[in-house]
Amino acid sequence: MLIERKLICHLTDAELQSRGRMLSETIALIDQVQSARAQVNKEFKEKITGLQEEQRRLAAAYVNRAEERLVECAVQFHRPTEGVKRIVRTDTGEVIAEEPMTDQEKQLNLFGDSEKRN
Repeated sequence: MLIERKLICHLTDAELQSRGRMLSETIALIDQVQSARAQVNKEFKEKITGLQEEQRRLAAAYVNRAEERLVECAVQFHRPTEGVKRIVRTDTGEVIAEEPMTDQEKQLNLFGDSEKRN
């Protein structure tokens, strides 16, 4: 009957060289895996950060019952008076601002285009 046991065996020079190559390859692989892990962690962190920003935005909208959106607005030149422009929401008709016209706007509307005045 034969059995096997783990016992200490002295390595030959060829075996030492082989283990040295294997050791350096293993070290290189560990570095590659750690680098890949760092990249994956970075990607997950970016995804989580983006989701947390979306979560905050949605929570604020829910709590405030409102959110900012791009809304089409009409600009009425020389309204309510000459040199003033009125900005009106097209969805509700609400006047959101009355501001002085810029010099450029005054030049563009020098002849008071009646279509834009309404």
